[in-house]
Amino acid sequence: MLVGAFIIQHSLMATDAWKKLMRRLNINVSERLLYVLASCFVLTTLMQKWKSTPDVYLWSIDTSESRFWWLFILVHAVAWMIIFIELMIMDPGELIGLKQIYFYHTRKSAPLSYKSKELQLFYKHFRHPGPLGIWLMLWVHPVMTLDRLVLAVSWSLYIFIAYSVSLNGFKFAKSYFQVQRSRSVYYRPT
Repeated sequence: MLVGAFIIQHSLMATDAWKKLMRRLNINVSERLLYVLASCFVLTTLMQKWKSTPDVYLWSIDTSESRFWWLFILVHAVAWMIIFIELMIMDPGELIGLKQIYFYHTRKSAPLSYKSKELQLFYKHFRHPGPLGIWLMLWVHPVMTLDRLVLAVSWSLYIFIAYSVSLNGFKFAKSYFQVQRSRSVYYRPT
């Protein structure tokens, strides 16, 4: 139920119907911040109410006896780095919704309008940071209990379904990140 509450909240507040309701109530400038606050509330509730099943293991690797304990630390460090880098690329103030409110009250255009057309297009296709990092943290762990499996499977399915890259998104990513090679001779100053 706790995982379902997060998925429902996170999905419903991302719909066009929710955004239309925010516009009708004339609080659309706060829509992103409300979304993030609601997500934080649901995640905090999930963490506080979660009941562990310590007696039911799918796998348990004793890292004190293993030479590979550093592998788990490395994978989790890389996962956090992926999330951190994605957050920095995405502009945390705008992602959280604080910039929208600040720009509104200082009578500036929406923060996204100050970004390049390419970055706006990128945000349209890939708006959420962290799915890969979250997936790594859920699955690459020395102990997989039944409750962790429920969390890992449900969030992995949610990430796969909610954030799956469409063919158009894939074509966009390919064109966005592909380096064009020029046949011309490079200019060398003399």
